[in-house]
Amino acid sequence: MIKRTLILLAVALLAAWFWFVVKPWIQDPTWSTVNYSTWLVPLIALMVASAGIATALTLLDDYQWRFGASGVVAATFLVLFGITKLNLLAVAVMFLFHFWAIRGLSKAIKNGLKVDFRAAVNHGMRNVITPLLIMLSFVYFANPDVQASVQQNQLPTSITRAVEGVSRFFASSELADLPPNQRARIEQELSQETLDLLNRQAGPYRQYFPPLLAFGLFLVLQGLSFLFIPIAGYIALGLYEVLRLTEFVHIGVKDVQAEVLTLDK
Repeated sequence: MIKRTLILLAVALLAAWFWFVVKPWIQDPTWSTVNYSTWLVPLIALMVASAGIATALTLLDDYQWRFGASGVVAATFLVLFGITKLNLLAVAVMFLFHFWAIRGLSKAIKNGLKVDFRAAVNHGMRNVITPLLIMLSFVYFANPDVQASVQQNQLPTSITRAVEGVSRFFASSELADLPPNQRARIEQELSQETLDLLNRQAGPYRQYFPPLLAFGLFLVLQGLSFLFIPIAGYIALGLYEVLRLTEFVHIGVKDVQAEVLTLDK
């Protein structure tokens, strides 16, 4: 009982840390190669929190405690982002994915003759990370700046900054020989012309901005999951080894009876 409670407490701390770290970033996602700390820390938090959640779902030995861990993740999410219909839908989606994760983890643990923790946790890792990405996309969809882009005649701030960053990046090499003041003015003019063009082209489709931007964010993050999943798997394995070496968890042995197909009575 005490160990299971401690696992839930650890999940609560990891989940709260993840939501707290990712909240400022999700309000204005940036992938700047210069200011990488704005997205690097949230991505590290994503992998560490996912590893912790997957480890908890693997170690906890019945559905009541496992869904208790899911409930802890949901509670911390709702505390930081608020209780709305959209957020409650995101939580429901998370529980569905965790149900699939738990089924995969349980089968992997029970069907093996030896405990292969990393193989087991990898069966459920995708279904742990994916709902977190969906929840982030839902929150981004509800971002006031993204919603306001429907009424305003300009792109959301996050898109504007991304365009400005890309424009400066491509213009920097071409304008390297110019004086700093002149280079800055030309970069600004280039960025503004690009934004004006995008605003004119996107005008008829402005009402679709929020869902398209939220789905686009999910696709970007999901596209990087081929990196997240194995790294999170190794982090989970490291957590398990620490727990095993400190004797928080033990590997026992039991006799297992299995059916055998035979022609004899």
